[in-house]
Amino acid sequence: MQLPNSAVLELTYRCNHKCLFCSCPWDAKDSTYPRGRELSFGQWKKAIDRLYSLGVKSFSLSGGEALLKDCMPQIVEYIHSENIRRNITYPIVLISNGLAMTEDFLDLFQKNNVHLSMSLPGYKTFAKLTGTDNADGVLHWFRRAKERGMKTTCNVTVTALNYHELFET
Repeated sequence: MQLPNSAVLELTYRCNHKCLFCSCPWDAKDSTYPRGRELSFGQWKKAIDRLYSLGVKSFSLSGGEALLKDCMPQIVEYIHSENIRRNITYPIVLISNGLAMTEDFLDLFQKNNVHLSMSLPGYKTFAKLTGTDNADGVLHWFRRAKERGMKTTCNVTVTALNYHELFET
C-alpha cells in the first residue's frame, strides 16, 4: 500500500476561533462526528513513522488550531529531524489562525523549515467571520515572518460575507 505524497495531521480539536466557515467536522452544526482522544507525542511519532513508511514525504499540521497542541513543537522538530535523516527537502506546512502566534513559535518554525500558512478571510469582515478581532494580529505575524525571510501563505476563505473585499484582501 502506498499513500499520496503528503498528509495533513489534525493535531487538536481545540480552537480559539469560531469561524462561520469552519471545515472541522466535529464542530459542524448538529455534528455526530465522534471525537476520540487526542494523540500524545509518542502516538504522533508512531503515526508519522508509519506514514513515512507508506510513502508520505510532506506534512501539514492543522487542527483545530495547531498552535494550541501542547506537543506541537516536538512534532515539528521530529518531522524536521526525520526529513533531514531521510534526505527529504519538503517544508513542513503549519496552518494557523495566528491568534496564539509568538516570536518563540516563529523561532521554532524558522529553525525547522516550516512554511507558515495563516488565515485572513477578510480585513473588514474578519471579526464577523471568525468570532475574533485579530486581523491586525495576523498581519503583524505575516510582517514578522517576512522580516525573517520566512515563506508564508495567506489562506482566504471566500464567502458571501467577504466576497466584496476579496480584491483588497
